[in-house]
Amino acid sequence: MAKMIINIYGVDQPVEASVEPFTGRARVGIAGQGVAENDGLTFRLPGASGHPVVVRATAGLLEAYPTLTIRDVDHHVGPPTPPLLRALVFLPILLCNLFLIFFPALLIGPALVYVNLVIVRSGLPAPLKIALCLLPTLLATALICGLPLGTRP
Repeated sequence: MAKMIINIYGVDQPVEASVEPFTGRARVGIAGQGVAENDGLTFRLPGASGHPVVVRATAGLLEAYPTLTIRDVDHHVGPPTPPLLRALVFLPILLCNLFLIFFPALLIGPALVYVNLVIVRSGLPAPLKIALCLLPTLLATALICGLPLGTRP
């Protein structure tokens, strides 16, 4: 989980914003403690003047960091996901479903895409994420071409 610490005007302590890798939900916390959410997207942070600061946290499907909306202004918390990494996420499902026309491919492709989504949302550096996203793609390619199980005499 990639966490980014930011300062929000009107809140005394630094705010942690992150995206859960397995569910893709945006989370907001103060001083390591999670903040209760209202409707799944809206968080009320304790304000310096006693009035709560309302923060809406959303996370895109392929984003490792959330976007916080404070007072109707969007703040992108972290760097955007590189375009190569966005393309690699869905490559296993394309390979499995275009080249394999049997039933297990319909289950394998989405599972490999889910693995790639978890990798993209993790707190790893971008080059390592790209390298790890290639593993499910290589597995899909191995399923298409067949695994070398034995040698010919």
